[in-house]
Amino acid sequence: MSALYLVNDHDRTIWLAAEHDGKLYSYIPNVEEFVYNQPLSADFLIDRNLTYTPIDTAQAATIITTGTVGKIDGRSNRFLLDHFRSEPRKLNPTEVLGASPRLRADVEPTATEVAHAKAELLRTTPVGEWIIYKTYPPTANRQTALQLASDLRKGRVRAFADIPLKARIQSSPQGHHVVQIARERRAAPLKATRTAAPRKAVGQAASRRARTKVKKGT
Repeated sequence: MSALYLVNDHDRTIWLAAEHDGKLYSYIPNVEEFVYNQPLSADFLIDRNLTYTPIDTAQAATIITTGTVGKIDGRSNRFLLDHFRSEPRKLNPTEVLGASPRLRADVEPTATEVAHAKAELLRTTPVGEWIIYKTYPPTANRQTALQLASDLRKGRVRAFADIPLKARIQSSPQGHHVVQIARERRAAPLKATRTAAPRKAVGQAASRRARTKVKKGT
């Protein structure tokens, strides 16, 4: 365990999260465990649309005892609650809080971590549905985004080597260069077909047979 975070969406606190091996686990009071949260992990590693505030174990223990942050209404959000209950990747709070995690003010994921996180997300995304891979600021060179899209399409990013995909560049209203990817269906294997002999070759063979017959007749 490396860090504990309080996750906010603007001024609203939505999760108590623990980082483990580059993935985020949300504490779900209904389940009384930290449960792997894939969308949150992707945002943490790449998009950073949410705010992640490092906290210590004492603060986390207080939040867990209160039992309000991350609690899911089972009547209005039954599907989400069932999802977290059935998710096999869970961490016990005692294990998390007793590990004395090393807190970091910010975590800068490596390019490899980003690629693997996005590949995992893409595998569960419906075919043809676009997701954001990376966003470049307006001041960045658009050619950099184009090169990344090309590398993704040609399988040069190892994490995507076994995933058929398409990539494109979109411009946001603010001028950002957005690299998007979508999964494609695997192409059906080509059936072997017999290639017809060239007409010239057929004609030459017929001519040789005719000459042979003439020789035998003489």
